Amino acid sequence: MAKVIVTGGAGFIGSHVVEELITNGHEVKVIDNLSNGDLNNLENVKDKFEFVEGDITDLEFLEKEFKDFDYVLHYAALKYILESIKNPIEYHNVNINGTYNALEAARRNNIKGFLFAGSSVVYGENPVLPLKENFVPMPKSTYAVTKLLGEYYCKLFHETYGLRTVILRLSNVFGPRQDLKTHYAAAVPKFIDKILNNENPVIWGEGIKTRDFVYVKNVVDANVQALNNDAFDGEIINIGSGIPTSLNELVFIINNFLDKDVKPEYSGPFTGDLKHNYLDISKANDELGYTQLYDLNFGLKETVEWVKKTKEITV
Repeated sequence: MAKVIVTGGAGFIGSHVVEELITNGHEVKVIDNLSNGDLNNLENVKDKFEFVEGDITDLEFLEKEFKDFDYVLHYAALKYILESIKNPIEYHNVNINGTYNALEAARRNNIKGFLFAGSSVVYGENPVLPLKENFVPMPKSTYAVTKLLGEYYCKLFHETYGLRTVILRLSNVFGPRQDLKTHYAAAVPKFIDKILNNENPVIWGEGIKTRDFVYVKNVVDANVQALNNDAFDGEIINIGSGIPTSLNELVFIINNFLDKDVKPEYSGPFTGDLKHNYLDISKANDELGYTQLYDLNFGLKETVEWVKKTKEITV
């Protein structure tokens, strides 16, 4: 079994990845500064991994911690579009400089494989759908630019220094442990929380824009498959459901799950938002053996139960 570092491993996606790696017998070290992550996310495996609190903006720290490990799964990042527009320098420092540092620390330690958690937002507003990996990126927000530059650095380190990398472009990931606290919280947990409390979920725009909602366990599966298949060949691979769902549809489905009829409230679109964004996942199917094991309905059911538990609401 391999020795694997997960940066951002106390966060939403990272914590699920850590759990599965441990289940598969890997030795895991989590690096997280806990600015967004929470060790409570790892309560189920609390005695089965090494935790080091630290920041990816510190290259010397990363170089020391990466020593004698085989793989790095890089999930540490700032992640909100609106926040990135308001705080571009912070996003540049963490997402671009931090990713460069992680790659350089990996290079110095002869890491066998580096997985970068990318984002489908790099595609921007493309009229051709579904989105394929060979489409020209057209980022529309600071966050999207930082994720794209992270990809470019991965390609650079792969081609120039021989560091083996893979980039997973993730669509709209949802599931338990997703942030409910912040103003910038993602649509799925925010909508569930509002509808549970009989409050109108706010939709930016008219609700007809579509997203590719993928349950977090599918993303975890893609990470494990990348490790198992040693798929560090400098490739970019879309990971999503491949199915478009409008925000109006999402509200309707959640209402059905909760046996409610709470209407959405509509607000103006925000800068950097996209009209349509869903992925072609055929490359993931072919190269990783990736399949969407958990569909939207299964994922929403699991997430509803988690939100209920988190908010201590009985319905």
